Amino acid sequence: MILTQAIESGLQIFINVLKYIGWFWSIIAFYQIIIAIIGFFTRKKFPKTDKKYTYGILIAGRNEEKVIKNILESIYAQDYDRNYIKVFVCCDNCTDNTFNIVEEYKNQHKDLEINIYEHNNPNERTKGNALKYMIDRIIYKYTIDYCDGYIIFDADNILNPDYISRMNEAFADGNKIVCSLRNSKNFYDNPISFSYATHWLDTCLCENRGKSMTNLSSRIQGTGYLIANELLKDGWKYTTLTEDRQFYADATVEGYRVVFQEDAMFFDEQPSNLKIAFRQRIRWSRGNLEVGLKYTKKLIRNMLRFNRDFLRSFDCFMISAPLAQESRLRSLISKILTISLGIIVALNTNASISTISKVFIGILSAMGISIAKGFLTMFLKSMYVNIYYHKKIRNFNIWKTILYSIFYYHFELIGFVTTWITMFKKVEWKEIPHEKNIDINDLVRDMK
Repeated sequence: MILTQAIESGLQIFINVLKYIGWFWSIIAFYQIIIAIIGFFTRKKFPKTDKKYTYGILIAGRNEEKVIKNILESIYAQDYDRNYIKVFVCCDNCTDNTFNIVEEYKNQHKDLEINIYEHNNPNERTKGNALKYMIDRIIYKYTIDYCDGYIIFDADNILNPDYISRMNEAFADGNKIVCSLRNSKNFYDNPISFSYATHWLDTCLCENRGKSMTNLSSRIQGTGYLIANELLKDGWKYTTLTEDRQFYADATVEGYRVVFQEDAMFFDEQPSNLKIAFRQRIRWSRGNLEVGLKYTKKLIRNMLRFNRDFLRSFDCFMISAPLAQESRLRSLISKILTISLGIIVALNTNASISTISKVFIGILSAMGISIAKGFLTMFLKSMYVNIYYHKKIRNFNIWKTILYSIFYYHFELIGFVTTWITMFKKVEWKEIPHEKNIDINDLVRDMK
């Protein structure tokens, strides 16, 4: 009995220590709540401009024959002067008809400059490698000054008709890196696609809006971001599994700031298959870990200088992979200890039930509150984000929003699982299939 009490007391002490560490990080991260509040009430607006800059649209895609034409159509339909738009498409290790479709479109639309490149190297299969190859070709043939800025897209993206015009406003305002609003083509396919779509809007509303009103850097979300040519004068050097996170961290270290142009909106396709979702999240987790390990020291060095870049470096550090890993590890240990404590307490009760029943009751009592709190938090957050952006959501449906928000908690659980998988598993880049043949006319019609 004394031994049991000692074990119980020891477990409680360890659990409390982990809680205190969590509270410490929560206090430090409290600024993120302030940022979200700022973003709720206001946002960055950019002045109208008559000045036109030339933009290179960089599209990297692998086996995208079902969707590649749609992004080209949306670029062609822009309200921006086509003389100031240069399109560059990299068919990366393609085994389908992607190249021929782009070439045919190029021949049919002579008033839009389209450059096509084939990159065939099975040892270079990440999107970052495709971007590196494409930008190297641009520098070799034209020099990087051929365009004032370059906007990076995935092949499944579709641009709103005024996308480039709105990005031009932010660029003309003196910003070197600009990210945009990432919306979704297949919002209501199922709870998986809904969760992905909500995640992107969540970042826009609760992070990027507020950060653009402060000295912080908005977070780049994989695609749909503009880079001034001066940042690419030495080519593209970001070839990890998450090249966007690597570029974001490197830009922060070098003192550049990312601003958010909410009025520039594009759409992309979200995974609706659980296997594909796990594959993508495993890649994210591994890539973020690699980037975090590479840049954490540099970010800390920036922070120790206590100059004007301190806040941006601190914020980037707070979302870096090592800190995320620490949070996951602490959460896992805390859950194991809490379950163990719950089982011990249950086993010591005098209730006349079986040992298995006592163990089950112990697990439920230990984890019930934690799960319920996480579920409720994610449900409310999903409802808040989607109702706020309901006018931007294609075919918005309040009843599906309520139903699918119930499952939003699983998005966090998948991230928790994949974080641990990537610590023990070698991860390679694998393509994410895109099946939604939706064009710009469909989106414009459905958004009315």
